[in-house]
Amino acid sequence: MKIVGSRIRGNRTGCADPQCIAGVAAVAAYDEDGAPAESLGFDDSLVTGNASSCLAEGCTSAGILALDALSVELEETAVEGNLVDCQGASCTAGAQLDVRAGYVVLEELSLASATTGCEGDACAIRNALQIATPGVATLVDSRIAGVTASCEGAGCSVGGLAEVKALAPLVEAVEVSASTLSCVGQGCSTGPLADVEGTELSRWQHVRILDNQATCSGVECHTGDFLELSSDEAIVIEGSTIAANVSACEGERCDARRIVELQEAEAVQLQTSSIAGNAVRCAGEKCRLEPLVEMVAEKSVGIAASALDANVSSCEGAQCRAEVVLAVDAELASIDGGRIATNGSQCDGTSCTVGFGGRCATTPAR
Repeated sequence: MKIVGSRIRGNRTGCADPQCIAGVAAVAAYDEDGAPAESLGFDDSLVTGNASSCLAEGCTSAGILALDALSVELEETAVEGNLVDCQGASCTAGAQLDVRAGYVVLEELSLASATTGCEGDACAIRNALQIATPGVATLVDSRIAGVTASCEGAGCSVGGLAEVKALAPLVEAVEVSASTLSCVGQGCSTGPLADVEGTELSRWQHVRILDNQATCSGVECHTGDFLELSSDEAIVIEGSTIAANVSACEGERCDARRIVELQEAEAVQLQTSSIAGNAVRCAGEKCRLEPLVEMVAEKSVGIAASALDANVSSCEGAQCRAEVVLAVDAELASIDGGRIATNGSQCDGTSCTVGFGGRCATTPAR
């Protein structure tokens, strides 16, 4: 099936009974037996103004697009201005775009002005964009902008903005900007802004992550990492900019996570990239922060022709703990032609602690 030059607009699904399911609002792709479809394509199309919502304990709003096929290709397609929400204890709000396929290509995709929310104790929101494939996943020349995901209630959770799980993920020329993840309630949480997991080489090229926010408010609440990359082999970030992003928490024993975490790889490379003007903050007694940038590899970490400028780790409250701006852990680490300048770690409160500008644990190191 291929959808070309089409408009899918103003459709609604909803339900209001305990444990009910409001189906996918726009397109759900599968064959008549419920197995994955053969192939599905979108080209030059618009999906806008659709909504899936539910109002009851344990209910589910399934989302906007659910594409389950052997191959999925989206080109020059916009998924914009759609709504997913649920209200009720333990309710679930689904994804704006959920792709499960053996082969995935998303090119010139716009996921923008989307709203996902849930209200109720232990309610949950799935990632706005979810990609899962045992093969290659490519996301290129695309933008994710103005996406808002929020939950309210004790133990509620926001899954995150984008999650890619693939054998070999490639993210190139993508902008993630002006989006917000937030939660309010004791023990509530937000997930990663972008979470990319690869089995083989994971590449992140010419990507811009700008002016996004992750916040939580409540006792023991926490925010997730902004950019979380992992791979069984190598992680390469090249020609990318991560700037003016804020991760913050407010509440006793709350914690705010990293802006960048690169982990579980044999080698990590940060090349010709800039991480600037980002902040992790917490306010509350015994609140704590993670390192602003953390790079962990089994063998080597290399930073080449890259800059870490004007980033801040700060906490406020009795026994609060700020952290280092840069933490590197590997057998061999190197910084070549880079710049680490005007970063700060600071605290304000009785018996509070701060981190150094950077921490390196390597054997040997240079």
